[in-house]
Amino acid sequence: MIELHDADQVAAACGGDDLVVWTAQRLPFGGARAWAHGEAVVVACPAVSKHDRLAVFGAPGDPAHAGLVRQVWREMGTGYRPFGDRETIHRLVEAMPGELGPAGNFTWMTVGPDEVRLDVRRPDARRPDGVQADGIGADTSKPAGGVAALMVKPDVAWLALGAEDEVSAVLAVANPDAYARPGMPGVTRWAGVRDDAGRLVAVGADAWSAPRVGFVGGVATLPEARGSGLAGAICRFLTADLLDRHGRVSLMVDDVNAAALAVYRRLGYTRRPVAATRAVQET
Repeated sequence: MIELHDADQVAAACGGDDLVVWTAQRLPFGGARAWAHGEAVVVACPAVSKHDRLAVFGAPGDPAHAGLVRQVWREMGTGYRPFGDRETIHRLVEAMPGELGPAGNFTWMTVGPDEVRLDVRRPDARRPDGVQADGIGADTSKPAGGVAALMVKPDVAWLALGAEDEVSAVLAVANPDAYARPGMPGVTRWAGVRDDAGRLVAVGADAWSAPRVGFVGGVATLPEARGSGLAGAICRFLTADLLDRHGRVSLMVDDVNAAALAVYRRLGYTRRPVAATRAVQET
């Protein structure tokens, strides 16, 4: 077992895996630490996307994983929650009975410069009925309404300092479970769309971006503005900016959020089934 001391060593050990490289975002001086044993790698980072996270990389069932997780816990505490490819984490839970709780499934998505399709479904690409259909969490039980439904080309822009209360108000209504929140460490910038009256109706964040992997979080659209392509416009804007800055862009989304998955796929994101677990004493 060896300790990895910087992001270059981590990237070399995991073949540049974006989930692992993203978790190593604060190496070597920001509280993150990493270890490798054979082909297995773990990276622990505090307070990244809300939790103290422990990325686990390697072939499912690799016996080194359990030892590496225990090493992290000895050095950093059991609050670090293992996550990684779905089969890897489920096999890890089986290998550590009494130590790890049940695994919860979700989706990791990533896009790079070779996969991105920012020209697909532009904000002015309407269905024959005149309604844009790439909104995350859109209410499909009724036609889109409100001022946003009239916006042919949503004007997405980075929000000025001082808009935090407006962002919080949108999240409270449209995405109360969002991990990214104004003022949280690592949540650096918010993008948004305003209606013709100047009201903020859709938002998204540059949150917990790593030097080599940008990260999107906190995407939300007010219910009355859904169905008009605003979520797609926000995601397109964030993806383009973060690709320029970081080279790759990732995000996390619930498996059951079909609308969000569809938006990200249209932009070129690739879906990766993942899972997370935690120490039994935290369950």
